[in-house]
Amino acid sequence: MTTSFKEAIDKLVNQRIENGADPIEVFEELTREANLVFGQYE
Repeated sequence: MTTSFKEAIDKLVNQRIENGADPIEVFEELTREANLVFGQYE
């Protein structure tokens, strides 16, 4: 069974939050990573 990118990210984010990670910190980390990857296309 193929997992979509969205499903994989959702699963990882939910696991981190369930393990006690601050949702705001997870969001900020994802934002930084996305900007590093996609910022070059601006």
